[in-house]
Amino acid sequence: MTYILRQLEAVILDYLNEDVPGGLVLTGLVGAGKTTRILYLPMWVL
Repeated sequence: MTYILRQLEAVILDYLNEDVPGGLVLTGLVGAGKTTRILYLPMWVL
């Protein structure tokens, strides 16, 4: 499970660091950890 979270974090960071401004909408099952994953992103990204 940790590998999936690290891979997801890398994808999110790559997306947010692109030159084109944009946003991100997370969808998924209740209790899947969407909010928790975002809270653990480095603060310089947010």
